[in-house]
Amino acid sequence: MDVIQGRVTGPATDRDTWRAPGTRVVRTWDTGGRRGPVTLRLELVAEHSGYLRLRGSDGNRHGVGPLGAAVDPHGPVPHDGTPDAGNPWADTWFYTNPVFVDVV
Repeated sequence: MDVIQGRVTGPATDRDTWRAPGTRVVRTWDTGGRRGPVTLRLELVAEHSGYLRLRGSDGNRHGVGPLGAAVDPHGPVPHDGTPDAGNPWADTWFYTNPVFVDVV
């Protein structure tokens, strides 16, 4: 399970970009092998307005994400275009909706 954190800085200059500057994975927990309810705790101090979201994987494919280890050390491995690379059961991920924090 990953916690992804990013800043809210205003409208995007390029609405077609897949990148949010400053957004990165700030914490990872290995929940493999656990059964039943799991409680994960993370204390954060908000110095800037931003957001948090959770991401998890089925554990089948862990590699450095396409933006590099400093941003996403365990991200989804990009599909390489081979016929089986798009198999949704070979690399299953979930993402929560963002939780926004407004610092005034």
